[in-house]
Amino acid sequence: MIELSWMDIQNRARLLVESKIAFIGTDKNIVSYQTKQKDSSFIQVYPVSNGGIHAAQAIQAEFYGLFPFLWDDGSFTGGGLDLVDSPGSAQVFIDDLIDTGETRKNFYSCYPEIPFLSLVDRLDRDQDMEAGKIQFPWNGRFKDCPTCGGQL
Repeated sequence: MIELSWMDIQNRARLLVESKIAFIGTDKNIVSYQTKQKDSSFIQVYPVSNGGIHAAQAIQAEFYGLFPFLWDDGSFTGGGLDLVDSPGSAQVFIDDLIDTGETRKNFYSCYPEIPFLSLVDRLDRDQDMEAGKIQFPWNGRFKDCPTCGGQL
């Protein structure tokens, strides 16, 4: 089993923000974002249930950490990442894991032009990651409590 820490999640989220989400381009796997246009809008992100919710929130936090949305005069730029409730409203889909690619394939069958990104992608950039279960920190790791004798 591969156990990912919260720091691993933060680093993977930052990598996605820097290499995909914040990159200005037109490639299918890249979400365009103009960082210097005051009229720019929020990027609409649909988190794939359940792990995609945590992944999207981690990516959102990294995005705002890298791109503070205040101009020199202190005004709000009007841009950023917005989590949406409907896949039809999305500009990008976020999941925690692409393992077999089945979920991504299902989304592409309905929304072929919308990028599908994940923190761990065993079919692409994480091909060398060993097979087996991946333990994300939000799936819980119960630790023995030395004080109460139970599990936390």
